[in-house]
Amino acid sequence: LGAHFLSRGRRADGERYLQHAAASGDRETALALAELYESDGRAADALALLDKLADTPPGSVSLRRAEIEFRQGQRDAAMARVERLLNANPKHAGALEAKAGFQLGMGKGQDGMRTARLAVDTAPTSAQAHYLLGQGLVADGRPDEAFAEFSE
Repeated sequence: LGAHFLSRGRRADGERYLQHAAASGDRETALALAELYESDGRAADALALLDKLADTPPGSVSLRRAEIEFRQGQRDAAMARVERLLNANPKHAGALEAKAGFQLGMGKGQDGMRTARLAVDTAPTSAQAHYLLGQGLVADGRPDEAFAEFSE
């Protein structure tokens, strides 16, 4: 119902329903609410909400938090959070994708491509992993190889 209200421009009503569902333990709704907060310029509220959630499935909350931190300019904190996930599980596809995206976003193209290749090797059907590798290849002046990745 919250999404319905949001799609109709009734933001306050939508937020109220998302808050109710999140308070009832619906983690996906809580994650959506955190993203709504961030889009409203309320990153602190988003981060506080994410702090209340447990990491189930493994790493989902940590990854969302890292993404918000990165977009808010807290790049070191975001990268440290992703590194902790990778230390616990070096083949965590979402963490590899996040790390590759962060590296590419910081202008570390070669590092980003290496990490994106690991993500592709770990999750060969992941569109995000192929997209990130393609972005790195474009930045490296290799459009033909990038096109092949975008086609995967």
